[in-house]
Amino acid sequence: MLGCGMPCSDIREIIEIRFDVDERLSHYNLRKNTCGAEVGNESLLIELVHGLASEEIIGFNPAELPSYLNDPDDTLEFLSFKHLFALQAALRVYTGIETGDPTANCTVSSIVNDFAGVEFTGVLDSAPLLEKIKSCGHCNSCGSA
Repeated sequence: MLGCGMPCSDIREIIEIRFDVDERLSHYNLRKNTCGAEVGNESLLIELVHGLASEEIIGFNPAELPSYLNDPDDTLEFLSFKHLFALQAALRVYTGIETGDPTANCTVSSIVNDFAGVEFTGVLDSAPLLEKIKSCGHCNSCGSA
């Protein structure tokens, strides 16, 4: 599902990231804030990021992303960039690189620590993500080079 079926004026998205006890990503999902619809496949890049530490995901060069996709069409490539940039934004907040305050691109909704690890939930402003995708023509100018 690519959208909610109805136009949403709230373009924020919710990201939930689950880490195991070794602080390695074990699962994540990305969905719309207003209607809970998935943004493409809710865990589109899980095969790429599963088992990685936050720093490895933050440092992932977006120019390399298309090489991990099997014959992507424009929609899949767009959604893959959106998931990567959402993960990177959320992890910059989780690791303290960015503040996550209410005016930030990603704000902290909750952090829960239990016997299985940590779950981070954040709210993302989609507009900066979309601008970052527009500027990313595989030329490393999107800020992650």
